[in-house]
Amino acid sequence: GVVECRSPLNVACLAVAGDGRVLCLADAAGVTAFALDREDGRIRPREIGPGQWGSAAPGRTASLVLRRTGEGTYALFCGGPAGVHVVTLDAAPPPEDGDVAPPARALRPAQFLPLPVPDGATAATTARPHFPVTMLDVSSCGTYVVAAVPTVAAPSDPHIHVYAGADASPYAHRWSVPPGHAPAACLSLLAPRRDKTVLLAVGTADNDVVVYDVSARAVSKWSAALGTPPTKNLPKELTTKREGILRIVPDPKDPHKFLLAGYGFLCAVDLARPVPYAASFFPPDHVRAFRRRPHQRRGGNFTVCLRYNAVLYAGRAGGAGGDELVVVEHPWERIQRGLPDALVRKAYGR
Repeated sequence: GVVECRSPLNVACLAVAGDGRVLCLADAAGVTAFALDREDGRIRPREIGPGQWGSAAPGRTASLVLRRTGEGTYALFCGGPAGVHVVTLDAAPPPEDGDVAPPARALRPAQFLPLPVPDGATAATTARPHFPVTMLDVSSCGTYVVAAVPTVAAPSDPHIHVYAGADASPYAHRWSVPPGHAPAACLSLLAPRRDKTVLLAVGTADNDVVVYDVSARAVSKWSAALGTPPTKNLPKELTTKREGILRIVPDPKDPHKFLLAGYGFLCAVDLARPVPYAASFFPPDHVRAFRRRPHQRRGGNFTVCLRYNAVLYAGRAGGAGGDELVVVEHPWERIQRGLPDALVRKAYGR
């Protein structure tokens, strides 16, 4: 099926439910949700009515997270100016009996999570709350919500904020991550550990990785051992790459493992293993791999995969609990076929 949005504006972000039944699109005008019904082996998208938004309409949205909460019910988190809108979404599939009317499908605003105002400032004097939330994530257990606003230089005040909610209680601001040595480029909440604690991995603009313990509201022991900034203690194969870290893909089964995804590389990180002085490449004979002597290669942690290039998306199939990794690359073959013939062609070996 084809999803058509009525708005003439460009789509800024989208989110797909883990069960593949709901798709949400966002642009400068607002949010549009579609139920992906399956009929005769085909997917037929059907728009879900927005209902009565009132003054709680999300409006301009820069980030979306869609989480399933029950059979046919979802929680939609919309990152916009000044905070995060939490919306409940009813998208139960239509009944098999044709005599029974299908259930009402609607979006209903549930809560608004405002960005905290820095100390010594007000909402009228600071411009930070008016920036949209561009980095947004929700833990797999639904306990924590992390929202971050963009910043160009090293932040002088906190720009990553954590909200917590237990069971059916509403979310409340729990902690603001202290300003780091560099702006955050991406973030992700890792899988909960056995003691129910959750770690937050943040990729910075200078290709560093900082891990925070959200439950303890402090820097994790792993990052504390590396120091601040951790650049000198991380493998140079990661920190010296020209392309930055664009996405963090956590392992749903291991709370210590995650992937760092850039435009032309993937890097596997294991917090339970020591950080090597020099990381290895896969494949080792790749044209972009550093040439190192055999005694300089260390372990398997922070292995940089160069198999993929022009990566547009990297994530888990089937949502946060998927076991397979999906990597989408930019298709260059069609563009290459459309290029004109070369004006000069060197014939080697003649």
